[in-house]
Amino acid sequence: MRSWKRYYRAKRKDAYAAWLNSGSANHSPKLKLTIKRNKYFVKMRNTRLEFVRKEIISKEYYEDCAYHPCKITFIDMEDDDIRGKSLVDGTEPRACSLFHCGVIFFTESEALERLELIRAVGMDEYIKAQRCMAE
Repeated sequence: MRSWKRYYRAKRKDAYAAWLNSGSANHSPKLKLTIKRNKYFVKMRNTRLEFVRKEIISKEYYEDCAYHPCKITFIDMEDDDIRGKSLVDGTEPRACSLFHCGVIFFTESEALERLELIRAVGMDEYIKAQRCMAE
């Protein structure tokens, strides 16, 4: 993301936080519930962010939401974005959301094992097996 977008996003967040903390803001019960819910989701997002940072440090491959094992080429934590190159067919970029797609990180040996399995049984059977394991 461009730096000016980050700057204005940060200013908007600061102004909103100042308004919330001011005594003059008259909060309705619905707005208070929304604020509480947003704080919860921010906390959960930050927890997921820390987990992703730890996973990325030790692993350089991931499985995207289309079940392709990919080599990580780009990560943007602020914009919730990860991109990579597919090991199956070489398509690039294979972009996913870090927090909404359920990206799975793994090592090079695990990625190569998955790639060999895909080549042995075919992509359709591999996807069926992955979906059964997820349920």
